[in-house]
Amino acid sequence: MTCVLNRRQRGFSLIELMVAIALGLFLMLVMTRLMAQQSSA
Repeated sequence: MTCVLNRRQRGFSLIELMVAIALGLFLMLVMTRLMAQQSSA
């Protein structure tokens, strides 16, 4: 039982890390675009 939970936690944490990185990159892209629009206007 504990082995299954540990495996699940590991896999979920890996997926969570990938999702967090993807969200972070997306947020940075949006922020830079907004800043570029503000500076050009």
